[in-house]
Formats: sequence, C-alpha cells, structure tokens
Amino acid sequence: MIDEKMTDQYEKALAKAQEALTIAPENKDAKLIKSLALKAKRAKEVQDLLLKAEVAFASGRYEEAIEAAGDALKIDPDNPKAGDLLGRAKVKLEEQERAKKALALKLDEAEALLESKAYTKASQVAKEVLSKDPQNSKAKAILAKARRGQRHKLTEAKLTEARSLIRAGKIQAALAKLDEVLKLNPKHPEAKRLKQDLVAKLNSKPNKQKEIERRLALAEDLIAAEQYERARIVIEKILDQDPDNKRAQDLLEMAQEGQKRKLLKQFLPAILPGANPQDIGIPGMGTPGQ
Repeated sequence: MIDEKMTDQYEKALAKAQEALTIAPENKDAKLIKSLALKAKRAKEVQDLLLKAEVAFASGRYEEAIEAAGDALKIDPDNPKAGDLLGRAKVKLEEQERAKKALALKLDEAEALLESKAYTKASQVAKEVLSKDPQNSKAKAILAKARRGQRHKLTEAKLTEARSLIRAGKIQAALAKLDEVLKLNPKHPEAKRLKQDLVAKLNSKPNKQKEIERRLALAEDLIAAEQYERARIVIEKILDQDPDNKRAQDLLEMAQEGQKRKLLKQFLPAILPGANPQDIGIPGMGTPGQ
C-alpha cells in the first residue's frame, strides 16, 4: 500500500503541475508530474476499495464486498485482485440467498407446527434455524411460544391427573401432582384452589393411623366384653381403610370365634338339655377332663 506521506506529496505535486500547466500547457515536466500523481491517487483509491471489499467479505457482507470490488474495477478494470474478490463475493452471496430461503421455509414450517399445537416439533425446527442463524429474531420468538405451549400442555395434563386422583380419594397423590403443576406455573388458579381445598380437608380429618389405632383398641375392648358383633363391625371398618392390617385380621378371627362360642353357649341347652360345653369339648370352652 502506498505510504500516506508519499500520497500527500503526489497530491501537492499534482496541484503544482496543474498550476504550471495553466501557465504553460505544453510543459512536459508538468505533464509527467501530473500523470504520475494521478496514477498514485488512483492506486490509493483502488487499494482502499480492495481493503474495504476484503473486510466486508471476511465479515459475510457480500453485497458490500461486491460494491467495493466493482468500484475498484471501474478505476482499474484489469486489477486481478478486484476481479477475484468480485467473483468470490457473488458466489457467496448466491449461497447466502439460498440459505436465507431455506431458513424462511423452515420458519414457515415452525409457525405451522406452532399453530397446530405441535409444540415439541415446532421447538425442534426453531432450534435448527437458530443453529444456523443464532440471532434470528423470528426463530427466537417461535421457540419461546413453543416452550410456553409445551409448559401449558404439560401443566394441563398433570392437572387432569390430579383431578382423577381426587375423584379416587387419593389425596396425598393428588397433592403431589398439584405441586408438580404449581412448579410449572406457580400462579395457576385452579391448582392453587384445589391444593388449598385438599389441605383444608386433610386438616379437618383425624389422622388415619391414629384413627385405626383408636378403633383397634376399641375392638379389643369389645372382644374382652364379649360384644363380638360390635367388635366385628369396628374391625371391618379398619380393614376397609387398611386391608393388610395384621392386627385387625387377628382380631376379626377372634371376634368370629367368640361369636360362635357365644351362640353355642346360648343355644346348647335347647339342643342338649343339661349338657356342659366343657364336657363336650366345644372349641375355646375347655375339653373333657379339664
């Protein structure tokens, strides 16, 4: 690149040569100086334009590169560097335009998927666009909408599960599901209301385990008092809540056996007058010889 000081000297030389030619139009020295100064000036302009074209090309601003290289060729039509830059920039611009059209089609696809509530696919297509054009504002907007749609869809699905659990009486499971809903959307009005209702309902009921223990103790007292039928009713309520409760199962067996003994003791005199239950070996009432 021609030194700036040298260019300035040529500019001054051109001015002096022009002044000399005004006085003596045929002055050969002045003509030579003018010619050299003009060449230097054009060379400087071409070099500046080539630098501008190279920077634009490297930055992907191919239209700007084409314009700068073209301007350089207007000054120096045979400049090989300008011609090469112009050709390469045109190829890149065509590739860029094809890529833009392909991205535009992808964005149309993503919008259509978003419209049909296919949020997962819409999100995938938007991400594909952003992988090639990270600053694409339209793709960013589509991705944000798709994520909101996915979150809303998931929220509603979990809320539906929570409603089903409530209908089935599975309060703790329903509360856990409602917590998942509120994690996705802390301000969801229905989820908040349902959770408040369930918590209030739980707080208003006796603790399940404490209630079972209370009934087990009652059943034992009733068996001890030989009130077997009442004991059986209490125990069956326990088993409705906790079917695998071993203690309740054992008590139920005791109540049933006690009820049988009580009935035999009550009706035996009518069947076998004067018979002693222990003498005939009624189960649970002693055996002969005892």
